[in-house]
Amino acid sequence: MRGSPWPRTRYRYNYAIFSTSGFSRDAQEFALAHQISLVDLSVPDFRRLRDLVRTAAKDVHTAMRVMPAADLPSVHKIRNYLRGPLLNLRDQSVVSDPSVTAPLDVLTESLRSRSTLGFVLAFPAAPFILGLASDDLYSFVNGSVP
Repeated sequence: MRGSPWPRTRYRYNYAIFSTSGFSRDAQEFALAHQISLVDLSVPDFRRLRDLVRTAAKDVHTAMRVMPAADLPSVHKIRNYLRGPLLNLRDQSVVSDPSVTAPLDVLTESLRSRSTLGFVLAFPAAPFILGLASDDLYSFVNGSVP
């Protein structure tokens, strides 16, 4: 049987695993062998991010504990709500309860502003991720750091 005359679409998948407690030696060796990026969020540079996420998760969990079961937003809806401002998407109607959306809005605004976190993740054309920290992130992002 002859193949299609059209070239097949090929994809290159890159994987990353994030951890707030580091990685074992076995996990590091496995990741290296399979070209999986490991991002260790336990380092001090990620403290603000960990605190932001911890606070938002706690506040959302507290709000949802008192909601009727029929009104609970699904994880899918919460993710879509978060993706809206992070990816400049317009529809944020997937979650409507302000007690749930307010902590998510604080989290996304902090992530979008760059100024409060002081770091960026760089994705070079290689099978790894670079975590970059700067004392002056605006200058770093604008390319004006000496």
